[in-house]
Order: sequence, then structure tokens, then C-alpha cells
Amino acid sequence: MALEKHVTRMSFEELGKATDDFHCMNIIGTGKLGTMYKAILQNGWFLAVKKLHNSYDFDQEFMSELMTVGRMRHCNFVPLIDFCYEINSRLLVYKYMSNGNLHDLLFSAQNGKVKCIEWPVRVKIAVGIARGLAWLHQVGVVHSSICSRCILLDHGCEPKISNFGSAKLLKSNFTSSSWRTVVDNEVWESGSFKKDVYEFGVVLLELIAEKEFSQMNGYLKSFEGLDMVEWTFQNSKPCDSDEIRQVSENEILEFVRVAVDCIQSNPARRPSMLEVYKTLSKITGRSELGND
Repeated sequence: MALEKHVTRMSFEELGKATDDFHCMNIIGTGKLGTMYKAILQNGWFLAVKKLHNSYDFDQEFMSELMTVGRMRHCNFVPLIDFCYEINSRLLVYKYMSNGNLHDLLFSAQNGKVKCIEWPVRVKIAVGIARGLAWLHQVGVVHSSICSRCILLDHGCEPKISNFGSAKLLKSNFTSSSWRTVVDNEVWESGSFKKDVYEFGVVLLELIAEKEFSQMNGYLKSFEGLDMVEWTFQNSKPCDSDEIRQVSENEILEFVRVAVDCIQSNPARRPSMLEVYKTLSKITGRSELGND
């Protein structure tokens, strides 16, 4: 397989041993495309192994992820290290991310309490996701399934976009050293890229308010930006309400405005991810698009 130039191949037997035969105690996440397991190799290295669900588009999802993550490297994509392609088994092997996924960090309770995330960490996560998606769109790839569950976090809470099983390569001319693309207006106006923008806006609102989007829908129908900032203060967790008030209200308001632009019902009125990234970078002073 040509992709072995980019990632190596492991056997089902090796990965079975590393995950204790895919034991339920090693499950670290589940999604519509597959189940993720924590794996420990004999040399002590930790890995994350995604076992794809056996479905009618089994091979399509597998190849989609290989063709995107396997060929591309970016500081905000989860690194794909190995894969396994055997009868009735499609496994993808990633670098292990010690802080899990963003959804669990924001919303999962431990010992009856949900962990508070300091505002600067939320800013770092938001800018990192925007940077990764902006770069992805520049090379002509649509993710198609952005949500807080597919954002993994390393030991320093740098976000890593994962779950590329639904990704689409719309237009690119790929070389072994780089991806380059010119996205034409017809492709852009098709809304494919704008779906990613909408989904980023949802994640951004969840980061701002530390509330799931489903809990905000009724409120968002009639809110104004300033009201949303006050709502954020009133509804943030007790341990971080004082801390967040020390942050410039203008910064929070600007983040809210970006999020609202992203979730507009008319796709044509949504900004591009590059515009989103540049705006957030201007607000926060972070400005490297990068690909490594």
C-alpha cells in the first residue's frame, strides 16, 4: 500500500496484545465511526487505537482517514502513526493524548464535580482548533464532523483535531512535500467548508460558556452579544466566575461575536476559517498558521 511511505503497518495480533484484546477497561472514547482504546506496547509506549465499526462504508471511512491524516502533518492534528488492514479489521493507531478529549474536559464530572478550565487555556484551545481548520481548508480538505469529542488534548492542552473518517478532499494538487490548492468559488459556495465553520462556532460557544450547545439553543435565538457575555458570567462555574471577570470583557465579547458569525443560518454569511483564525489571532496576539 502506497501509504506505508507515510505511516507504518501493524498486525492485529500486535494491537490485540497492546489493548488486552480490546478489553472494555481500555476504552477511552467512542464515536459514530469506531471505538478508541488505550494501548501499551512492550517497550512501554502509550498509543491510542481506533477500531472502526463494521459498517457498509467500512473501507471508505478507513481510507478517508488514512488519506488525510496519514499524508498530512500539522501541530493541531492528532498524529497517525500506524494502521492495520486485515480481514474484518480496520484499525488506526494514533499518538496517545494524555488529556483526553475536549468534551470530557468541559463536561464530564469526576467525584461529582466538573473540572474548571481557566480562561487562557480555553483561548489556547480555541485558537489552536481554528488554526488547524484554517490550514485544512487551505489545502482543500473538509473535515465534516467537528465537535468537542473529536478535539483531543495533549499534556499541555494543545488541541489536536481527530476523526477524519468523514473528511473530503475537494480540490488539491498534492506532492510528496506539500499540499497546495486554489479553492474556487463554486466549491466554496457549495457550503462544504461552511459546515466546518458552523461546527467550529458551536465548539467555540461551548468553550466560552462551558455549557453544551444543546443547553444554549433557546437562549441563542434572541440574544445580543453583550447579553451573552453577562450570561457567560452568570452561568460559569463558581470557581471560575471571579477569574473570568478579571479578563477583559471586550475579549470575551469578541469571541462571542466570532462564534455567532460562524453559526449564522445562512452559510453564505459565515466567514471562512482563515478569517476566523486571523480574527482570533488579532484578539489574542497568536498568529502562526504553521503546519508542523
